[in-house]
Amino acid sequence: MHEVLKASQDIATIGLIRYQRETLFIEPEKITAWSQFKLMFVNGMSHIAAGIDHLLFLLCLILPAPLVSANKRWQSVAPVRQCVMSVAKIVTFFTLGHSLTLALTTLGYISFPAKPIEILVAASILVSALNAIRPIFSQSAMWIAFIFGLIHGQAFAIEMSHMGFDSQAIIVALVAFNLGIETVQLLIVICVVPVLAMLARTYFYNAIRITLSVLAMAAASYWIIERSV
Repeated sequence: MHEVLKASQDIATIGLIRYQRETLFIEPEKITAWSQFKLMFVNGMSHIAAGIDHLLFLLCLILPAPLVSANKRWQSVAPVRQCVMSVAKIVTFFTLGHSLTLALTTLGYISFPAKPIEILVAASILVSALNAIRPIFSQSAMWIAFIFGLIHGQAFAIEMSHMGFDSQAIIVALVAFNLGIETVQLLIVICVVPVLAMLARTYFYNAIRITLSVLAMAAASYWIIERSV
């Protein structure tokens, strides 16, 4: 006959096994800062890669980047340098926004209910898709990206709170999770922007842009309804 006693507070466990007169002590697993970093980095990458709503929002933000607005319409094609600078500003301000609220929420300084945040994430896609069809905030896209980034950062924090990580290494976990998100985001931008820049110089880019935007609006509308129930 044997018995197992187990206590678990964080990730590490402590076990004690007794069999007849023999006792075996199980030492707690040593969780190093590096192993914690790797775990949360991968979790961050997995979350953003699987987060269709976040990726769709990012796509809607950069869809009009190769274009120049005039008379409340997307018309001429922007020079490559201008396109790159526009995307860089948008992505940077989006990163600043979501990094700020991710940190503040994870560290316990602010907190918002999950349901309204998820609805606002879907609403941000809807607004960005509308802007990709017809310029709404072409001159202030980076600030809109920052504001929407604040909302998405809350969603990231909610997801992170469901993951098991050592509370003693919360800063390491936070930095690693955010870097994982940024890595995937950067890879997507590097792959997608050159394609958009080339397509913008073709006669069918407007059809592609509008079609993708309408599909994004449909998905966003569905998510808003679904998350409101």
